[in-house]
Amino acid sequence: MVLPPLAAALPATTERTARNRRSLVRAEAFEWVSGLRRRLGWLLWLLLVGLTAGLRQHTAAPALGLGAWLLVTVSFYDVPEPVPMLLGAARSPGQWLRGRLGWAGLYFGLTAAPFLTLLVLGPAGWGGAALLLVWGLTVLTLVVLAKYTFYPHATTMRYAQAGVVALGFLILADSVYASLLAAALLGLVWRSRYRLRFYRYD
Repeated sequence: MVLPPLAAALPATTERTARNRRSLVRAEAFEWVSGLRRRLGWLLWLLLVGLTAGLRQHTAAPALGLGAWLLVTVSFYDVPEPVPMLLGAARSPGQWLRGRLGWAGLYFGLTAAPFLTLLVLGPAGWGGAALLLVWGLTVLTLVVLAKYTFYPHATTMRYAQAGVVALGFLILADSVYASLLAAALLGLVWRSRYRLRFYRYD
């Protein structure tokens, strides 16, 4: 009974700041919370880590495990979040995207740590682990950018995400796709920033 009057007595700026912080927390965790629930993410992660550790005598096992976990991770980003979660605490679309990409990279890096550790301990060493981490982060970046490039059209967004994931895996087979990957990255950066301008609010 005491809390509502106290909340009403708070300055409007303080109340707005608290609301923005809550919205930011929900937005930053949206894909991973919903994805882990929808895709049984933790179960799949534990299964992949266990299989990779059990098959670590095979040199390709850690890399395959990391690739499989990347596919699970990108599937978390196939659902557009509600509009109120967009740009709530950001000054610009660019700032918003940098935050989204930063959190995506952090979550992926933390969950990929077991696979990377096995890579470091195997023939791939630090160099191979670093290259695969950069590759995974690049593919994840493309997926996140594709999400906001076509927001909120889920079907188009998923087709675009499937395309960039396929391109990301093709580059492992032939480096000729590197130029296409770079062009896709530049195009998605520009287009996603432009798209988010329509959802800017203060």
